[in-house]
Amino acid sequence: FHVEDHALFSINYSHTGAPKTWYGIPSHKARAFEEALAQDIPEGFKGDRKLLHNLTAMISPAKLRAHDVPVYRLVQRPGEFVVTFPDAYHGGFS
Repeated sequence: FHVEDHALFSINYSHTGAPKTWYGIPSHKARAFEEALAQDIPEGFKGDRKLLHNLTAMISPAKLRAHDVPVYRLVQRPGEFVVTFPDAYHGGFS
């Protein structure tokens, strides 16, 4: 999961190929997400509280839900756009 630099919107268009699976966290839960990740992998946050701004990390949606962090999933197919909002953590794979 990551957020866009400078807390900007982003837009992703799929031209062709396999569907892409996305996971997203609403921006109003960004802090709860950061706290959940720090609890689950504390060794990664010992020296750098801004670790998530320097690295892309994935964590199980089930673990996040256990911390009361909502996780949304969507599948993007060719010809579709995905827009992410400022400070909304998101990530995906094809």
